[in-house]
Amino acid sequence: MYSDSEKLKRFRKSLDLGQVAFAQALNIARATISMIECGKYKISHTVKEAIKQKYNYDIDSESYITKKEFVVNTSNIVPIPFYEVKAAANPKGEIMVDYPESQALYFDKRWLENILGVNPFNASIIQAKGDSMDSGLNKSTDIKDGDLLLVDNSNINLVNGLIYVIELGYN
Repeated sequence: MYSDSEKLKRFRKSLDLGQVAFAQALNIARATISMIECGKYKISHTVKEAIKQKYNYDIDSESYITKKEFVVNTSNIVPIPFYEVKAAANPKGEIMVDYPESQALYFDKRWLENILGVNPFNASIIQAKGDSMDSGLNKSTDIKDGDLLLVDNSNINLVNGLIYVIELGYN
């Protein structure tokens, strides 16, 4: 079993780095590396974490950390249709009568239902057109040209303070 000083020195040399370059890569002082390697300091939690973040390496076990594969539970993923139609917030906006579904974006059903309160089977996505709902103040509530909008097609009760998309049908 190696000491902290030996572990750090062996790892640094395996990277073919001098103390200065290694310290710069970890964003710590070169003197810290020198003091650890000569046995005057133990490896601090901060240094261990910097090594993990930068090199994906656990200095205690002297091994690279294998990343766990991210597994998606597809049973909770639902497609939301994305329509090639643009919605404008002023009366001069384009009105499209025919808007075929062009693709779908996928969301976690639980997030839609529990956080947003949207039934995913009554939802669609459209794109904002123009800047009539952009205050120019970079507020988080601004809707900018090209933003994607999630539309709850089941909500027909008007509530003050919400934004609505109204489809006008013409014959």
